[in-house]
Amino acid sequence: MELPPGVKFRPNDTEIVLYYLLNKVQGNPIFEDSMNVIADCDVFGDPSTWMKIFQETHMDRVYFYTKLKKKNKHVERSTHSARSQKDEELYDNSKTIHYGSKRSFSFVAKNGFNDHE
Repeated sequence: MELPPGVKFRPNDTEIVLYYLLNKVQGNPIFEDSMNVIADCDVFGDPSTWMKIFQETHMDRVYFYTKLKKKNKHVERSTHSARSQKDEELYDNSKTIHYGSKRSFSFVAKNGFNDHE
């Protein structure tokens, strides 16, 4: 997950939903180098998987493709070390077309990145 020096990956919400995520779920091609910065990762499974990515990249923000897991009739949205911070509906510039929703999480290990319980 590396970018060339001086290059920052900071897509806006529209780009994330309508380009990266939509193309991913539809099986359409995505800019090849983006696969180096958006990893497929089960953030609801073993926390050492995504913690390793933070440790290796030293980035303050990392993007993942992950599949939601169903628990009974509900979608499981909790992880070992995650706290949901906010939900936000995403609209086009005219504020009339709803094209997605965003949920932000903070991943905080109880004892830092060395916590594997």
